[in-house]
Amino acid sequence: MAQKVLTLEETNFLICKVLNMNNLLKILSAATLALSAPIFATPFVIDGDLSDWGVTVADNNNSQWNVRNDVLGYMVEDQNDRARSGGYLGPNYGGQNYDGEFMGVALSGNDLVIAISTGQRADNGFTKYSPGDLLIYTDLGIYALEMGGGKGATAVPVLTEGAVGSTYTLNRNGNTIGYADTAAAQVVGSIWSDVDFVLDPISPKREVQFEINGNSQMHGLADFVYTSTSETSQHAIYEMAFDLSAITATSVEKIFWAPSCGNDELYVQLDLPINIPEPAGIALFGLGILGLAGVRKRS
Repeated sequence: MAQKVLTLEETNFLICKVLNMNNLLKILSAATLALSAPIFATPFVIDGDLSDWGVTVADNNNSQWNVRNDVLGYMVEDQNDRARSGGYLGPNYGGQNYDGEFMGVALSGNDLVIAISTGQRADNGFTKYSPGDLLIYTDLGIYALEMGGGKGATAVPVLTEGAVGSTYTLNRNGNTIGYADTAAAQVVGSIWSDVDFVLDPISPKREVQFEINGNSQMHGLADFVYTSTSETSQHAIYEMAFDLSAITATSVEKIFWAPSCGNDELYVQLDLPINIPEPAGIALFGLGILGLAGVRKRS
C-alpha cells in the first residue's frame, strides 16, 4: 500500500495537536499533584493536644508556637505567663488569667478546625473566669458557637460537648458577679444564627456572649474539646471542628474569641469561600476533561 505524503499544512496541524495534548497532560498532572498534596497532610485530631498544629503549650513562658504552614491563618499574642491582674493584654488589662494566647484556623476536608490557647481556666476562681463564645463572621452575618464554661473556682474541666451552656454577668470592672445556664437547646458546641449578643462591660465594648431567642436557628453541633490538664497550671485549650455546610453563607471572613470581660481578644481574618468543590471532585473533573480530549483526538 502506498503511503500518503502529508502536505506542510497537514504536518503542522498534527504537530499542533500533539503539542496541545502534551500541554493538557502536563497541566492536569500538575493540578492533580497540587490537589492531592493536602489530602496526605497530617490530619487534625480534636483532642485538646495542639502538637498536630506544631504548638507546644507550657507554663512559665515556655510555650512554642511553631505553627504548621498549611493552616488558613493564626494569631499568637502570648503575654507574660506570670503576669498578675495588672498585666496589660490589649485592648485592656487582666494578666495571665485573661490572656488570649493563640488561635489557629485550618481546613480539614470540608471541616473548619479551630484551636485556642488561653489563660482562662476554671481554677482562676469565680470572679476571674468568664470564657466568651466563638463568633464566626460571614458575608451574611455573624454565627455564634456556644463555648460553655460552667462556674469558676474548680479544677475540674467544665466544658463538655452537648452540656448546657453558660452565661456570665460581669461588673463594670470585668469581674464575674453572676452565672446562669443558657436555654436548654443552647448546648456546648451548638452553632446559631439570629441571636441576641451580650457585650463586654469595658470599652471598647463588643459582642462576646450570645443568647438564643424565638427567631434563632441552630445550624449543627461542633466536635468540641476543652482541657486544662495537670500538665499545665497556667493555660487552657479549646479545640473544635464543624462542617462548613452548616453555615448558610458564601464565605467566612473572620473567627473571633474573647473572654467575656473583653480584656483580651483573638481573631483570624479569612477569605474562605463556602461550598467550594472537594479536591476529589476537582480531580475527577480534570480526568473527565482528559477523557473528552481523548475522545476528540480519536474522532
